[in-house]
Amino acid sequence: MSEARQWIWHADPVSRKSIVVTIIVVIVLLVADVAAASVQNHKAADAFVASQHLPASPYVHINGWPFVLQGIRGSYRYITVQADPARTSGDADLDVHPMRLSLYGVHTHGGFADATVERATGTARIGYRSLSKGLGKRVVFAGADRISVTSKTTVDGRTYRPSVSARPEVSDGALVFHQVTTTDQKGLPSADLKTLEQIFSGRFELGRFPFGVHPTKVTMLPEGMVFRVTGHDLRLG
Repeated sequence: MSEARQWIWHADPVSRKSIVVTIIVVIVLLVADVAAASVQNHKAADAFVASQHLPASPYVHINGWPFVLQGIRGSYRYITVQADPARTSGDADLDVHPMRLSLYGVHTHGGFADATVERATGTARIGYRSLSKGLGKRVVFAGADRISVTSKTTVDGRTYRPSVSARPEVSDGALVFHQVTTTDQKGLPSADLKTLEQIFSGRFELGRFPFGVHPTKVTMLPEGMVFRVTGHDLRLG
């Protein structure tokens, strides 16, 4: 028998009863707090679907204890959100699978639909299919943080399959392409290579990300482009 249990067992009946009642009350409060948090998680998810124009309900988890006090104040220390799928809007219409965010200092003003967020950090993955649609050519992962496009052209009866690769970076909410290189296609007119290189010559606007966050860095992976996203003083309504 543990020391705590021995102490309770040997306490006088009144003290023992008070201890048992206290334990029961604490358990009831914990259960009630968890239940209230679960309800608010679903309410927040529904509000985010509407305010952020999400295609499906996101996973939402309100962190911190006791939850009830946070709910009464309408101020939450830390909320985790996973939206899968999500979409960018505005200058682009890109599929995001998934978007994972940590929202810090969330303050509601009558509900989560009009909440403000002090700071947000997370990641958003965009597949190469979305980038391919925007560029008009099939884009594939080329390794070492690079992507590539391969074309097919016929000159004087001879078929060529030149490819061009580049290293994307984020600049002011858009992708820009550096270190553009083409494969050596002997016999292919330079004009055709220049046309292929034009694919990576401009900026590719990413559009507005849900929750108002903006991309700061991108990493190329076989499964897609993973963006680091951040935001400060955000209004979700």
